[in-house]
Amino acid sequence: MALQLSLKANGSDLLKVVWSETNTPFLPYSVSRSAMAAASEAVRDVLNAITAGNMRQQGFSYIQMWPELSAACADLKTNLFRVCDGSNTAASDVQDLLADAKDRPQLTIISDASVHVPWSFVLRRDDAVPGMASGHISDFDEFWGSTFKVVTRFNASPPLRRPVRPRTTFCLLNALNRKYLLSAEPFLTSSQQRWIQAALGEIQGAVDYGADYATDWTTCRAKWLDMADKDSIFHIFAHSDGENLFLSDEEEPGFDAFKHKLNASRFATAFKKTVNAKSATICFLNGCRTSGALSTNSFLAVTSGIGFQGFIGSEAQVSNHFAAEYGIEFMHRMLEGGASIQEAFESLRTELFPLSLMYSCYAHPHYRIEIPVDHSDAFDYQHEPVNPGDAIRADA
Repeated sequence: MALQLSLKANGSDLLKVVWSETNTPFLPYSVSRSAMAAASEAVRDVLNAITAGNMRQQGFSYIQMWPELSAACADLKTNLFRVCDGSNTAASDVQDLLADAKDRPQLTIISDASVHVPWSFVLRRDDAVPGMASGHISDFDEFWGSTFKVVTRFNASPPLRRPVRPRTTFCLLNALNRKYLLSAEPFLTSSQQRWIQAALGEIQGAVDYGADYATDWTTCRAKWLDMADKDSIFHIFAHSDGENLFLSDEEEPGFDAFKHKLNASRFATAFKKTVNAKSATICFLNGCRTSGALSTNSFLAVTSGIGFQGFIGSEAQVSNHFAAEYGIEFMHRMLEGGASIQEAFESLRTELFPLSLMYSCYAHPHYRIEIPVDHSDAFDYQHEPVNPGDAIRADA
């Protein structure tokens, strides 16, 4: 079973919703765009409260806020099927279809970016959430992130005809907030620390595959111009307010808004490919709420243009420690293990639970880099556990 959900703005405050199963569409219906936006923000508010509690207090988890989380997610699901115009029958039939889905089919969501929804947190059934949370990933069995392999794409995304990209022409560009990255280092494993040191140019050999880095946007753009039409991962480790990406804090000495602050509109201008670009770039926007911006001119849109195949981003604030760990492990799986975007995302969803749930995939699921020639087995990387104990962490 292949499921697809298409969303498009329809008038001043409506979203046109079209579902299809194995390319057979249901009749369309429309829901309130403002209600969907408000319900999405309510979910993110709870997610932010959970991660804030985790950063303040060792041992704090979503369990303490389970009633608030499950209620917000149930409201999100209700608003997705509360028909304002169109076919009530289609909305009802789709809910039955989703409730009966088995074996985690892929659910592809095609959005025009007029509203940002944390899709992994939509409930499959209103009455299926356990009354008490256990702290195990099974608590989320009835959420879309567990019942489906959710992939969200911008509706203007060009097709990716060759999902496997040649390693010989591949590049990795890191745009790094040095302060936040270094603050994460003490809480990481030795191999992860080595990656940070190499990413910042302090040692050789731990980061390969044509890697380069910058700590301000001016330098980053200059490096981008040398690799713009190559296959690449553009990894951005930055502070984000949901609208801007910061490579330095505004209160830091030497802060320059042009060099250290970037919004989606300027991103589209500074980091683009030629009209005939045949290369494919994935963006990893590793900072707080990089997938939750409310503007239609969002990173979802600008990372789906010519030569881009979307991005991975966070729905809520995450600690520096976890953002660094998640990003390093994700890229290790792709660049050393030959994993696809979806394989890397799915493996970390369980391995780094529960904070892994804060990340969403807005990238082409089958994009991958050729397996290194000296690796006989694809995607066999084993994660080295991080020592616990970082009770208070600055957020990214």
